[in-house]
Amino acid sequence: MKTRILIVLATFALLASNLVLAAEPDSPAAGFVTLWQIGKADTNTAGFALAPANYELYERDAAFVVGKSDAKNDWPYVLPGPEDAWAGSLSHTSRVAFALKAAPADGPARLVVGFVDMHGELPPRLVAEINGKKFEQTLPKGRGNDSLEGRLNKTQPFRWEIPFPASLLKAGDNEISITSVSGSWALYDYVALETPPGLKLSPVSEALAERLAAVEAMARKARTVELTVDCSKVVNTMRGGIGASWHAMETPIPYDVKHPSFTSYSHGGSGWGGYPPAEDERAWKQIYRHAEWLGLDWNRVEVEQRIYQPERDQFTFDSPEMRILYRILDWHQRRGADVFFQQMWCNVAWLAYPEFRDDPVGRVHSAPADLDAFADGLATLMEHLIKKRGYTCIKYLCIVNEPGENFSWWQAPPNRPLSIGPGLAAVRKALDARGLKLPLSGPDTTTGFVATVPERFDFLPLLGAYDFHDYGADFDFRTKGHIATQVRNAAVWMKHAHAEGKPVFLSEFGTMAYGWVPDKPGPSSPQSVLAGSELVLRLANVGVDAFNRWSFLNRGDLDGQWQFVDTWDMREKKMLRDFPPHPNSYFGLGLLSRFTAKNSTVLASRVEGGVAQKWQRVFCAAFRSPRGELTLAVVNDAPIEQQLKLTLEGRTKPAQFHRYRYGEPERDRADLKVNPDSGFAPPPGAAEWQDSLPPNSLTLYSTYKLEHDHPGIITE
Repeated sequence: MKTRILIVLATFALLASNLVLAAEPDSPAAGFVTLWQIGKADTNTAGFALAPANYELYERDAAFVVGKSDAKNDWPYVLPGPEDAWAGSLSHTSRVAFALKAAPADGPARLVVGFVDMHGELPPRLVAEINGKKFEQTLPKGRGNDSLEGRLNKTQPFRWEIPFPASLLKAGDNEISITSVSGSWALYDYVALETPPGLKLSPVSEALAERLAAVEAMARKARTVELTVDCSKVVNTMRGGIGASWHAMETPIPYDVKHPSFTSYSHGGSGWGGYPPAEDERAWKQIYRHAEWLGLDWNRVEVEQRIYQPERDQFTFDSPEMRILYRILDWHQRRGADVFFQQMWCNVAWLAYPEFRDDPVGRVHSAPADLDAFADGLATLMEHLIKKRGYTCIKYLCIVNEPGENFSWWQAPPNRPLSIGPGLAAVRKALDARGLKLPLSGPDTTTGFVATVPERFDFLPLLGAYDFHDYGADFDFRTKGHIATQVRNAAVWMKHAHAEGKPVFLSEFGTMAYGWVPDKPGPSSPQSVLAGSELVLRLANVGVDAFNRWSFLNRGDLDGQWQFVDTWDMREKKMLRDFPPHPNSYFGLGLLSRFTAKNSTVLASRVEGGVAQKWQRVFCAAFRSPRGELTLAVVNDAPIEQQLKLTLEGRTKPAQFHRYRYGEPERDRADLKVNPDSGFAPPPGAAEWQDSLPPNSLTLYSTYKLEHDHPGIITE
């Protein structure tokens, strides 16, 4: 592996933004002025590329043109050594280029290199060159790997001072380099050149600029990603779309209580609360507006038996929560969005096991003690909704949430998971008796796509669809391949299900990897949102038919902030008057649902390049709407910019593409306006274009031209 050099050229006018004045910490010695400085003398790696912990993404050595380069992009926080396998087990060199208007007079000068920390056992031996003059230094031992991984509370700072005669500097171009010739890594704090007063910088020569630009062009080519979409080859026509969970439960379910058998923090998860009364017209107009903007076209709608059958022979089809359910279903019916109808749990004493009936926690988790009565009640609800109220938007029915675990809601005393097979059989019989051909879905497990069909899944013939949940959706490079494993397992299920004519759904997804219970923002953090977007793209490419993110509205203080829209004041514990977008989820994952139509076709695509430290970091999925509109979604989960070359093959008619993006500048903001990017304008009908993919970003190229105030795409 050859060392690659990163040089970024801009204009000399940017000089002030890259230099630190002498008044900054660690001022120059008496008689010196700081001619230029990279970084700050603050014992911190912030402000450098890849900081604070992305050392494994090291691909190019630092090279810095004073007045033109930016340390945040062009100077990695770490200088690897030959002992570092993650950087190729090679020597690495950091370079600085600058120019002087005139040669200095005789006198002393000084190069100062500050380090935050070094490897604890194998610190590097460094060679610095100033216009060819060599200086050597073995750094002292540091404090270990914590600092390399971003934990800077224990470090061993070191400052290497290199005095030299100012006559080594010359009028015109000058170059300084720092090379690790043995040992392991060191972390930069700052690099400063101190000289006698009176020297003035000038732009580097055209010859040096051209040489460095050529090196940069080679580096850019090395990190170019080639994306090809074959518009003539279909992977799958989705039997659903992309949406989010809605629920119609407002009566509190126990949380933050100790229980001898069930240890969850919230025994109803966050599947209740956060919705206004059905009579609040102003609130529901806001909810509908957000659902329209997001283009939610395939949504899980959740209830519990308590809201429609609190007693054995009592149906309350006009209860406050049922009226909320009608509000939800009215919108879906009117807009043509599909409903995956979910009974979460029973939560009624009359159906619970005797040991659970007087226990408000056990009652929620109890499987129905009378399966025929349970099935009759659920089938009666479906008959009421579909036949009497005309909600043909209801396409699938799942009888219980996430069975089979020790936290589940289909348990026998004291906490024993039961098979849902007998319940499915009873519900199927009850539906058939009412002439309802509504397909049942399952197994609704929470562990994602399993590699093989377990023996406990003996009920699959009763199902008309298969659905799974995945809350471990985190990047491969962090989890050593979680999403890759899910993609392989899902492909097995696709082959089995599609051969039977059954769809496969990811009916809940998200990640708990960045914190969740009880009110942590982790589920809607930028990392979680980008990982969830990547999961959707990769599973769409193997044939998954629909995706439902947890959740559209959510209190945020029960098991984390999963919501797309904020409706609940977590501090005051009451409904908000105005419902703003929740940052990241709304404008990140929301881009996917906004620009993809229900029943879109997934086209074949391939990605070449975009690999860092053995892991693929760039992913794409191509969606074609029923009317032929194209949306190409691309995730770059690396903290470095990638150059993109995109080619469309087999395109039969020309079209104009528009670009929409969620990346680091859009993070943690609720005030974004998503409009077509005016800086992107490939020629109309172009079958090939080049672009850049920002670090940690989701980019959409779409033939839909949607201004911010336009509704999203639901159905065509």
